[in-house]
Amino acid sequence: MFENLMRWLNPSDVTAFKTEAGDPEAATLKRAQMQCVDETVDYTSYHLCAHDPVRQVVLCVGNNVPALLVARGRRQMLLQVPNCVRWIDCSIFSGTSSVLLLSPERLVLLDYAFHGISSALSPCGKRGVLFTSLHVPQGVTWGAVGCEDGTVMYWRLQESGSTQQLVWAALTTSTMNLCRPFFSAASSEWAPRGYVLSMNSCPSNPNTFIAVVAGAAGVCKWYLDENRLSRFFSLPEPQTGCGITACRYTPGASFVVAAAFDASALYIWAENGKKDKERSVALMWSVQTGCRPCSPVGGPDDEVVSSTGMYIAHSSDPPHGARSEKKSPLHFLLHSTCDIVELVINLEEKRLIQREDILSHIKAKILPLQCEGDESSSLDLCRVIPCVGPGYWLSEWKDSDLDTLLVLSEDLGPLLVRRSRYQRNVESAVPLRNVMPEPFPWDEMLLVSPPAEVTRAIWHGASLQPDPEDPWATVLACLECEGDVEGKGLQKEILLGMVPYSATGAVCFLPLTNECLPVPATVIEQNTAANARASLPTGSAVVILEEALPKHPCRTEFILRVLADEMGVSVNAVRFSPPHVEHIMTLSKEQLIFGGASVGDDGQDGEAEIIARTAKLADCRIEQRELTPQAFQLVRGGMSILLQLRNGNLVIVDLSGGVTGEGNAPAMVHYPGGLFPAGASVTSFDTVWMGRSCSAGSTGPVCEGKNSFLALFCTLSNDRGLIIWNMSDMQMLGYHREDDGRWSYDKVMLCSSTPRFSVSAGAASLVVRAPHADVSDGKSDPSAEKNSDFRGTVSFRDVFGRVIFAVELRWCAEPPGGLWYGRVGGTDTEWTLLPSSNSKDLRLSVVVSGGEVVVSADGEYTLRGVVTPGSRIVAVEVNPGWPYDALQCDLHAEDEQEKQEEERSRLRNVLGEDSPPDTTVVLWNGRKVHLYLAERLLSGEAPSNRMQPPVVGRGRSVEHVGVCMSLRVVVVMSRDANGWRWFNVLDLESGQRLAEHTMLCLCDENDLRLHTHYIEGSGLHIYVVGVSGALGHLIVSAESNVSDQLRLTAEPLEGIRHVPAPPTFRSYLQFLPPPPAVKQEQGLLKRLTTQSWEEAATKIETNVLVKKMEGAAPQHPRPDSIVERGRDGAVLSQRRSEREGSEERRGSRYSELKAVAARENVSVTEALQMMRENEVKVHERGEKISQIESKSRELAQEATTFEALARKLNQKQKNSWF
Repeated sequence: MFENLMRWLNPSDVTAFKTEAGDPEAATLKRAQMQCVDETVDYTSYHLCAHDPVRQVVLCVGNNVPALLVARGRRQMLLQVPNCVRWIDCSIFSGTSSVLLLSPERLVLLDYAFHGISSALSPCGKRGVLFTSLHVPQGVTWGAVGCEDGTVMYWRLQESGSTQQLVWAALTTSTMNLCRPFFSAASSEWAPRGYVLSMNSCPSNPNTFIAVVAGAAGVCKWYLDENRLSRFFSLPEPQTGCGITACRYTPGASFVVAAAFDASALYIWAENGKKDKERSVALMWSVQTGCRPCSPVGGPDDEVVSSTGMYIAHSSDPPHGARSEKKSPLHFLLHSTCDIVELVINLEEKRLIQREDILSHIKAKILPLQCEGDESSSLDLCRVIPCVGPGYWLSEWKDSDLDTLLVLSEDLGPLLVRRSRYQRNVESAVPLRNVMPEPFPWDEMLLVSPPAEVTRAIWHGASLQPDPEDPWATVLACLECEGDVEGKGLQKEILLGMVPYSATGAVCFLPLTNECLPVPATVIEQNTAANARASLPTGSAVVILEEALPKHPCRTEFILRVLADEMGVSVNAVRFSPPHVEHIMTLSKEQLIFGGASVGDDGQDGEAEIIARTAKLADCRIEQRELTPQAFQLVRGGMSILLQLRNGNLVIVDLSGGVTGEGNAPAMVHYPGGLFPAGASVTSFDTVWMGRSCSAGSTGPVCEGKNSFLALFCTLSNDRGLIIWNMSDMQMLGYHREDDGRWSYDKVMLCSSTPRFSVSAGAASLVVRAPHADVSDGKSDPSAEKNSDFRGTVSFRDVFGRVIFAVELRWCAEPPGGLWYGRVGGTDTEWTLLPSSNSKDLRLSVVVSGGEVVVSADGEYTLRGVVTPGSRIVAVEVNPGWPYDALQCDLHAEDEQEKQEEERSRLRNVLGEDSPPDTTVVLWNGRKVHLYLAERLLSGEAPSNRMQPPVVGRGRSVEHVGVCMSLRVVVVMSRDANGWRWFNVLDLESGQRLAEHTMLCLCDENDLRLHTHYIEGSGLHIYVVGVSGALGHLIVSAESNVSDQLRLTAEPLEGIRHVPAPPTFRSYLQFLPPPPAVKQEQGLLKRLTTQSWEEAATKIETNVLVKKMEGAAPQHPRPDSIVERGRDGAVLSQRRSEREGSEERRGSRYSELKAVAARENVSVTEALQMMRENEVKVHERGEKISQIESKSRELAQEATTFEALARKLNQKQKNSWF
C-alpha cells in the first residue's frame, strides 16, 4: 500500500530492520563504571533551625543530611555532620561561627567557617543515659544539657591552641532529687519520670535556672552556686495526659510561664511569689489558648520529642505609666506540632486582650496553591523561631520582633513568614527554595554561560542589590560575604538559568559549591536583554525554540529565540555583549504556507492556531544553483531553522540573509507532508551532516562533495516507525518499521562528535600570495597590461552564515614588483594602497569590535568598515574566481578556541586517532530508550541494538533524555509509580550502563527536565528542574570521592571570617550588642543588694564551673602541640619527682591497709573499699564545711552592708525635713 502511494520510491531502500543483540562488530571496549553523587538539597528533611541575629545567618539541621547554613544573597554552605544521628536541638553562638548540635548520644561543637567538628561530649560516667534538652544562657559560652534520668550536666568552652573544645564541669544537678516531693503517683503517659523536658534561665541572672521534669506537676527552680531547690512552681492539681513541656521567664524575669504539650494552656506564676514550707509557689493564673488539639510525639518506648515552643515580648506601645511587666501587656507566641498562636495578655487584670491564629493565615497563603483549597489539610510543624532584628537580648524583645518567623514543617521545610500586625494577617509565606516557586514554567529554563564581563556584572549586582521583594533578604545579611562580590575565580563555573520573558529575573548556579542563588529582575534588566520581547502582529507569541550558542565548553554569546503566533514566525538573537536584541527576520503566514491553500485554517474550536508547532536548528545554509536542474544546494558554514507547520509540512529557512527573488523573501525549501507515509505525521525530527568529509573542525563550503549530505531523521505517529531523508537531494534513504511495534518511537535525537556550530572569533590573520605571473620584462602591450591586474574578494561570515563584511583585494604587477590595493564597502569606495614588506605576500589583520571592523596591513590601520554590533567571525571564504594562491587564515578565538581544541583532543582519545566520528541516534518513547548508529541505519544491513540491558525498568516511564558530548554519555530520567526518579547514564558508543541512581526527594513534581554541564576535574553536573521551582543536583564522575574533592577545591562563602566563640563571657561580649541595664522596680535597698548580670556571670565562670569533671575529656580533641621546647626539662623533672613521691606513698599506704584489715578483721580489698568510702565522706564533709563558711562570710558581709545601708537610710530620713 505504501509503495503504491509513493511510486517514485525505490523498493530496495525500504528495509525492515531486526535487532541483533549479538553483533560482534558492535562490541567495544567497556568503559569504567562511574559514580553518581546526589547533591540535592532536600529542604523538607530539615526539622531544626537557629537564627543568628548578629551575623544574620540561618542554620538548618536535619537527620542524615548535611547541616545547611544560609547567608547573604541565599549563599549556602553544607556542613558535614555524622550520619545516622538523630538531632534534637541546635544553637548558634551569636556573632561567631561556632554552632552547637545536640543528639541523644552527644553534644557536638563545630565551626561553619572552619568546616570541621571541634569537639564532642558524651554523658560522662552514665552509661545508657541519653541527652534530652539543651540550654545556652544569653551572653555566655557555657550551658547545660538535661538527661533522661533527671540529671542536668554543665559544660563550658575551653581554649586549646587555635580551636575551642567542650569540657564538662564538675557541677551536676539532680532534678529528680529536687522534684521528688512533687512527683505525682500516676506514671507519665508520655515520658519516663525524671525526663528533663525543657530548661531556661533568668534573663537578668544566668545563675538562676528553671526546668520542667516529667512526672512533676510544675516547674522547679534552683541556683547554680547553691545547687539546691529554691522554689517549685506547682500546679493546683495533677495534670492528666502529658502535662507541661516548656517553661520560660518573662523578659523582665518577674514571672515564670509554662505551656502544655499542645500549647492548649498557659500557666503563670509570680517569680517572687509566696512559698510554703515545701518551697512550693501557688499558681497565679492559667489561660486557655484555644490551640488545636494534637497527640504527643513519642511514647514510653520511643524517644521523646518536645516540639512545643514559647516566646515572650514586651509591647512596643505600653500604656502610659506602665513601668512593670504586670501592668504592661505581654505578647506570647506559642506553637505546637499543629498550631501557632499569639496571645496578648494583661497580667494585672488577668485578661486575655487579643488572640491571633497565625497558622490559619499561613495556610491561606500557601495551601491553596498546593492543596487546591482543601481546608482539612494541615501543616505538621517542627519548630518556630522568631527572626529578631538587631536586638539580641531577650529583655529587649518587642512585639515587632515576633513579626518575622522562621517556620519549619515536614512538608515545606524552612518557611519564612512575614506578618502584618496592623492588618492582623500574614503578608507573605515564602519557603526556602533554590528556584523561587513562582507561576512560571521553570521546566523551560535555559542554562547559559555568559561572557566573563557579563557574569561579573550580574554577580556583583546580585551580591550588592538583594531583591527587595524577597523576604529572605531581610533576615540574611552576613556582612563578611561582601568580599566575595567578584566571585574569586568562580566566574568560569557560574551558570545562569533564565525563563523566557519571566519577570522573576534568573537563577545563578554555582556547580562547584552546590549553590543556586536568585538574581533579581532589576539586575537582569541592567546587564542583559534576555527579557526583551520582540514585536509580532499579535501579542500571543509562543517561544517554539530557544537555544544558547555556542555550546559548552565555550561561553554563550547569544540566545537564539524563535517565536510563533497565528500570523507568522519571528527570529531574534539576544546578545550578551553588548546587551541588545538583534532581529533577524520575520516570516509571514503567506510565505510559510506552501501554495497558500491553508492560509485560513483554524483550530478545532474555530480559533486561529499558531502557524508553527516546533523548530530545530540546522547547521547549513541554502545556496542557489544556476547551472544545474536542481534549484538549491545545502552547504555548511551557516545556520537555518527547520519548522514544522501546523499542517504537518516541514520547511527549512535560511538565516544567512539569502533571498529567493520572490518578494524579497528569505531562501527556504518546503518538504510537504506528502513525502511521508499516508496517515502519519512527524512527531520528532533532527538533522545531522553525514559523510566522511564532514570531519570535526570543517568550516566553510567543505562538505559540498557528493560524500556529504544533510540527513533528516523523523519519527512518525501511530507507530509508523522511522524515516530518513537526504535533504540536499530530496531523496529518502531509509524507512524502518516492524509490525510488532519495535520501532514505535516518538522522539529522536542525533548525537554527533562533530561540533554543530563553529567557534566565533573577534580577530583574524590573513596571508594572501600573489599569482605566478611573468612580469619581469615589464612589457606594456595590452595583453600584458590586462593580465597584470588581479582582483579577488574575501568574505567574512558570522555564525548565521551572513556576510558581515567583505574585503576586495587587487594586485597590480605594474610597477615592477607589484602593488596591493584594497577596499571595504563595495564598488562605491575608493581603492586604498596597502603596505606590504614583500610585494608577493600580503599580510592582513582583521579586528571586529563594537560594530566596527579594522583591516590593517603590516601593522598600519588602512581600512575601516561598519558591521552589525556584536558580530563575530566564524568562517572566511573567497569568491569562486579567486585569482591568487590558497588563502591562509587563522581565527583568534581567545580561550574558546583552546577549549574547543581540548574538547576535540578528548574526543580523539575516546574514539581513537584514526577512527571517523560516529553519529549516534537516540530513539525513545514513554517506555523504552534505544541507541543506534546512524551509519548502520543508512546501510542495507540490519542495525544492531546498542543497548545491552533494558534501560527503563518495568513500571517506569521515560520523562526526559539528555546528552553530554564531552563525556560521550546519554542521561535517561524515568519515573515509577511512587514518583521516584531513576537516572541511567549510558555510554554513547556502546550503550553500556555506566551509572544508575534513584532520587526520592522530588516525588511530588510532575514535569521535570534535566540539564547537563560538564566541568573538567569535577565531572558531569546534572540539574533537574521542575515547573514549581524544585531543583535536583547530581554529579556523575569516574572518581569515587568526587563530592569530597569538590569541597576541597571550592569552598563556599569564601569571604566569611573564622570567628570561634571565646571561652569567657567578657571576650564574648565584644561580638554582641551591649547588654541592657536591668530595670528593677523594687525599692532602694532591693536594688542595691541585687547582683548585676556581669557579677553573676563572673561568679559562675570563676567559682562554680571552674572545676572539670574527672575523666571527662573531649571525645574528639584536636592535636595540640603548643608545648615549648625550653620547658621540656622542667616538665620531665617535675614528673620524675611526682613519680618518686608516689612510690614512697605506695609503701606507707600498703602498711596502713594491712593494719586496718587486721584491726577490722576484713580482707585488704575490703579495707581499701572502706578507706575510699571514708575519704569520700571526709571530702564531702569538707565541702559542706567550706560551703557553710562561705555562706557565713556572705551573710556577715550582707549584714554589714545592710547595717551600713540602714544607717544611711536613717540619716536620710532625719534630714528629710530640709
